Amino acid sequence: MGLVNMNLLNYLWETGIKPIKNAIAEKLDSSKAANNLLTTEEGFYLDARQGPEIMSMIEEQNSNLSELSDSLSNLFITVTGSKSYTVPANGAIAVTNIPVAVPTGYKAIGISSFNSGNIDVFPVYVFNYRMDVRNIANTNITATASITVLCVKTF
Repeated sequence: MGLVNMNLLNYLWETGIKPIKNAIAEKLDSSKAANNLLTTEEGFYLDARQGPEIMSMIEEQNSNLSELSDSLSNLFITVTGSKSYTVPANGAIAVTNIPVAVPTGYKAIGISSFNSGNIDVFPVYVFNYRMDVRNIANTNITATASITVLCVKTF
């Protein structure tokens, strides 16, 4: 193996490193470095000193998105209430005040599903924790009506 001497190092500098350095310097005119986030003029490049500023802005946006995600989680929920009732043969009744516990911090915005609790009892009208039902059977029927309420988180 040969010995590295000054002539070899000088040759390496002149034919390898220096031409590369000069080509980069030619392409990256230091007077065209923009050390701000406002320059829009063509031909300028962003100075590396702006890296921490950009990173800080990205981290802030990520934090804002995380807060938004936390706020939107469980934005909508459903709660179900039920109530037993007896409807006479071939009759109809209003099952009123079906208890639905809307959690604190939420507001009921509508009924998302309902069930009369028996295939011979048909819901005729469903509104505001009330279900009017009709019995098509020839016997009294005792069943449990249930409604599911869609709720939205209040801010």
